[in-house]
Amino acid sequence: MSADTASPVNVVAFRSASARLAANRRRLLPLSLPQQLLLCAALSFAASFMLLFEYWRPGRGVGSSLYLAIVLAAMATGPLAGAVAGALASSLYWATLIVWHDQSVKIVFSVAGATHLSTFVVVGVIVGYFARQSRRMLGRSLHVLEDLLDLARRDIVTATANAEGFEAAAAARLRAGRPFALLVGSPPEPPRGAGRDEDDLRRIVVLLSQHLDNDDQLARIGGAEFALLVTCRDAQEAREIGPSLERALDAAGLRMTFGWATTSDGASVLELYAAATSRLYARRAARNEWNPTPASAALVDDLQNRRRANAQP
Repeated sequence: MSADTASPVNVVAFRSASARLAANRRRLLPLSLPQQLLLCAALSFAASFMLLFEYWRPGRGVGSSLYLAIVLAAMATGPLAGAVAGALASSLYWATLIVWHDQSVKIVFSVAGATHLSTFVVVGVIVGYFARQSRRMLGRSLHVLEDLLDLARRDIVTATANAEGFEAAAAARLRAGRPFALLVGSPPEPPRGAGRDEDDLRRIVVLLSQHLDNDDQLARIGGAEFALLVTCRDAQEAREIGPSLERALDAAGLRMTFGWATTSDGASVLELYAAATSRLYARRAARNEWNPTPASAALVDDLQNRRRANAQP
């Protein structure tokens, strides 16, 4: 019979076996990895007992099957539990030989018995020790990785979050569904070729941080552009935050203008940022901070000339 003409009975049996396997996997999912290892160790002890009961004969090496159970138990726990697993394996081995294979109790105190006990215990201790050391090394590595990821999301100059960290924090707030305001601020454009003083950037961060609550977040997302995530109830409260920050910075000789957006302005970080920057540009025009380029200035002059020409009778 070819594979294309498989029996319906075989198909049903295969589907039933697949369903049972999937159900067993779902039962194991709630168990942690150490718990799964301990479960496998218990099953291995049971399987080794059956092998010793049915097939033990001198020289067959059936007792070596107990090593698997010892290794699994030691990997799930540590050296002490590994030693206990080794002692348990020795006890199971001796009990099976004495009760079902008519061996003398003297085997426990013989050289062979001492060899089994010491070997099983030493294996459990060694495997458990290195398993525990590996878990500690993995834990330290994960902590280092978390620190590196945190550094990757921070600005080097100001130690605040960078653009990536800001985006992640804003996305987390959107997922949480809590009302908040996103503020985008930047100082007036410097003269062409002039950069921002890093000390001024740090002063801006210090002053802004003094006006933020513990749950608020500050990020440097550009050369001299900052973004803030501030908890607030509505748009009116968000509208008042920017001018208060502007006054605090003006008093320190650090001019900066802010635009704002709330969760009602969009459902994504990009939409909120676009709304905040639109209000930022409008606010800068209102504060006479718009420094046009020669091209844009020419367009404005041309537009004004056309308006004057149309206004003449």
